[in-house]
Amino acid sequence: MGLQITEFTCYEVEEHTRLQSHNKTWHDVRKNRLTSSVFKDVCSRKSDFQALASRLLKSKNIMTAQMKFGIENEPGAARTYSEITGNSVYLCGFVIYPSAPHLGTSPDRKVFDPNATPQYGLLEIKCPSKDSFTECQFLVQNKNNQSYKFKTSHNYYFQIIGQMALTGLNWCDFFVKCRQDFHMERIPFDQEKWKSMKSSLDKFYFEELLPQICSRM
Repeated sequence: MGLQITEFTCYEVEEHTRLQSHNKTWHDVRKNRLTSSVFKDVCSRKSDFQALASRLLKSKNIMTAQMKFGIENEPGAARTYSEITGNSVYLCGFVIYPSAPHLGTSPDRKVFDPNATPQYGLLEIKCPSKDSFTECQFLVQNKNNQSYKFKTSHNYYFQIIGQMALTGLNWCDFFVKCRQDFHMERIPFDQEKWKSMKSSLDKFYFEELLPQICSRM
């Protein structure tokens, strides 16, 4: 599938790829696009952009033990989230925004929260193979009240901001399910953060990645 895409086709792609990595189309539409899982890599890069572009084009779908554990436990974590919050959750496929067709994302779930404004948002699930979320490096402890908060410098944060931007939704529940406990936090969309990210992503794609894509055709 090329980068020029209509709004209707975007809806079709999302609908037909809701099984995500288990679906061939999901793998096909990701090719030659920057996906939200690498947004931090691009946005934090200061030099040697050609090497990054080459690495992204050569990367293969490697399934690590942690990734396998996360995928296997994601459905159960989604059910736990729904039971705890009372919110409805829905599968989500690969999302392409028509005005930025070189970017794409695969949110874990869409969410309906009747008590939120707006009522629709996203759910990002992490299932680390740890006993407690207190062991997770992407969370930082507040020394004043012992609570934990999501690190906005982590690549997961860039991923989530990208997910919200490309889906047009304004909040995402970040749900970390460990063996013995869980952490849940609602992340609001940050327009200024996305503006900065989008500028870096566009520059990298059109000046570094796209020329390498064309040279390989």
